[in-house]
Amino acid sequence: MVRPVPEITVVPDYLDCPYGHIHEPNTDKPSHLAYHPGMVQHRNVLLATTAINVQDTLDGFALNVSQPKPVPPAWAPANDGAPWNSVTTSVILPLAAGSLWISAQPSRAGVRQGPTPANAPEVFKIPAGPFNKTIQLGTTIALRVGKGAVAMRIFAADASPSGAGTGTGGGGAAAAALYIAGDDRGMPLGAIRLVAYHFRGRYMPAHVDAHGAYGVPDEDTHLRFGALIKAAAVPDGADETRVVEALLASLAAAEISAAETVSDGSKLWGVTARLDPSEPIPTRGTGAPGSTLSLSVTRNLTCSSGLADNHNQSIHTRWNCLVSREVNGEAVVPGLLTINGELAPAIPPHLP
Repeated sequence: MVRPVPEITVVPDYLDCPYGHIHEPNTDKPSHLAYHPGMVQHRNVLLATTAINVQDTLDGFALNVSQPKPVPPAWAPANDGAPWNSVTTSVILPLAAGSLWISAQPSRAGVRQGPTPANAPEVFKIPAGPFNKTIQLGTTIALRVGKGAVAMRIFAADASPSGAGTGTGGGGAAAAALYIAGDDRGMPLGAIRLVAYHFRGRYMPAHVDAHGAYGVPDEDTHLRFGALIKAAAVPDGADETRVVEALLASLAAAEISAAETVSDGSKLWGVTARLDPSEPIPTRGTGAPGSTLSLSVTRNLTCSSGLADNHNQSIHTRWNCLVSREVNGEAVVPGLLTINGELAPAIPPHLP
């Protein structure tokens, strides 16, 4: 039986269905919440941070549908009264993996200071039908499909202050509920997911003096999610279990530090990850065993708190929430796209 294999994708969502098969009625196209990404990658290692702003309105329609109509105040975009089903960040995973390796090492704020030995991982066989498996913040999961393997350690997942949460999600915030899940909408598409529920319920509560879209509290403008992700090749004849368990051990030993600071009235969230970047079975020269790779991201958590500031997508826009990105202490300077060492061709102008 041939099954589709989806890309491993991070999707902030408000419909609890991040697979791109539900169309927003006003535009008749799939939609998701804005990423507001803070990503830095070196070869096979990615430090990924996102921060959902529930006050965003995108693409000319009222994506923020967290309050029922009528919609106060009068300047707010039109709303059909349909509520959010939830606020989630999902990492789409391939069902074709068959099994997941799970190393549960939760700790306060999902951050472990310095190397720690990996616990014996659980091998979780993916059920044939819908399922939910609870995991804790700080858990590392890994999988293999074909000649590739990947592991990810979830170190931050904020729960909305408007909802209930347990533990801490990062910087002292309440932690979102975390699951590995398969559902009746994703599994037929060959997809399962790791999902963080930042908020569950029909409407986010407003507060009396709220000035954001539909009265959503400012505390819900940056619901954070953070993951450290590492990939490896599985050469022909290699022991896949050895490769996957080595990935788990590498991420378990990684040092992840996260801190909030205040600068010029803005709250900054800085994250640094230090780990051995080498692949379990070297195939592409990703670093000598024992070397250390340092990845850092700093983002502004107070730069987007209203309708005027909802396009903060990169370091090169005036609505900028991304403060810095570094690899081994050197700033990442965006440049022209290259493919296999060659400059990518220019995008042709649109036809009239």
